[in-house]
Amino acid sequence: MVAKQHLGARMKRQGGAVMVEAVLILPFALFFFFGTFELAHIVKVNQVLSLVSHAGASSGFRTCTSITQLGSQTNCLTTRVTPDLLRYMVENGMGNDTEIILRSYVYDPATRTVDLVSEVRVPNNTNYQSRFPNGSTPYTSFIQHRTATGRLFLSAMGFTAGGVDPVKQQLVTSEVFHRYTPKFFRILGNGAVYYEGTQL
Repeated sequence: MVAKQHLGARMKRQGGAVMVEAVLILPFALFFFFGTFELAHIVKVNQVLSLVSHAGASSGFRTCTSITQLGSQTNCLTTRVTPDLLRYMVENGMGNDTEIILRSYVYDPATRTVDLVSEVRVPNNTNYQSRFPNGSTPYTSFIQHRTATGRLFLSAMGFTAGGVDPVKQQLVTSEVFHRYTPKFFRILGNGAVYYEGTQL
C-alpha cells in the first residue's frame, strides 16, 4: 500500500515536471514555427520584387524603346507594361503598399550624359523617390546604379525634336518598392521597405 502511494506521488511529480517543461518549451516552438513561415514569406516577397523589376525593365526596353515620340512612349509604358506587372503583384498578394516606377533615359555618346525623358509611376503618387538620377547625369555617375549583372544595355534609338537620332541611345529602368507587413509578428508593426531596381 505504501509503495503504491509513493508510486502515485512520483507520477504526479513527473506529470508536473512535464507540464512545466511544456510551458517553457511551447513559446519557443511556436516562435520557431511561425518565424519559419515569416522568413519564407520574406523570401517570396524578395523573389517577386526581383522578377517584377527585371520584367518591367525588359518589357519596357523591348516594347517601348522603338517608339521615338515621348508622349507615345509614356503611353506605351503605362498601357502595355505596367498592367501585367500589377496583375502579377496582386496575384502574389502584394498589390497593396507597392509602387512601380518605370523610367526612360537617353544616352548621348557625344557628351557622355544620360538624360531622363519619361517617367511612369503606378500607382500615380510620390511615396518613394527613384534611386536613379534625375535630369541630365554624367554616364559614369549613372552606371554606378546598375544592378549586380554589371551590364548596361542600350537600344539603338533616341529622342530629338525631329524624331529619331541614330546616334543617341535609350535605357529603361524599373524599380519596385514594397512596404512589408509581417504575417504573424504584427505586434512589431510594419517592416522595412523592400526594393529592387533594374536597368536595361
